[in-house]
Amino acid sequence: MESFFRTEGYFDDFNYGELTSTNQQNLVNTRRSGTILKDGKYVYQLMMIPTDGFLMDNKPLPPNVEMALSFARQEALFSTIKIKDENPDIEGVFELKDCFAKVEYVSSKDLRDHISNRNTITYKYDDLTTKIRSIPQHDRRVRLENLVGGNTPLYLFAGITKTPLLLGSNSSETISFLQNNVKTFDILLNGKSCHGYPMVNIEFFYPI
Repeated sequence: MESFFRTEGYFDDFNYGELTSTNQQNLVNTRRSGTILKDGKYVYQLMMIPTDGFLMDNKPLPPNVEMALSFARQEALFSTIKIKDENPDIEGVFELKDCFAKVEYVSSKDLRDHISNRNTITYKYDDLTTKIRSIPQHDRRVRLENLVGGNTPLYLFAGITKTPLLLGSNSSETISFLQNNVKTFDILLNGKSCHGYPMVNIEFFYPI
């Protein structure tokens, strides 16, 4: 997927639901090029490069320890779009086959000494919270109070999308965070605008 990062967050150039029918077909043909066609079905090979290590830390993995990887996966409605109406709906999650992890072998004298002395490797974990708020229709000014309480998070990602997409859709991308006619957007911390905000006179089509 050819994607890039915008100043205010992730944006995929190929938002399928927003393309013309011709561009949609061109995108399908591009994605299918080089794939394997078996029993009338296309077989895709996917490579996932995690932004963090397996233990959510950049420290080395513990030596001589067998690790099992598991993924909390969404149903196919959240990751696929039906190309033709006559295509059957996909129930449940996609079946993944021939999965393996490829890691880099790292060693140094300091690391070997650290482990040989039975010193521990401590990993730091992050907490992630997802909150959904409804925005009233036809209101020109919307204010959402107390989005996050307690400790100030290191990162905050906010997006505006249509409510039905949160339940999964086979016709539109569920992470279609578009501009949605928003003209001004502000995030306040302790009553003051965060760095880079407020965004005013928004004219671009990219997601907020």
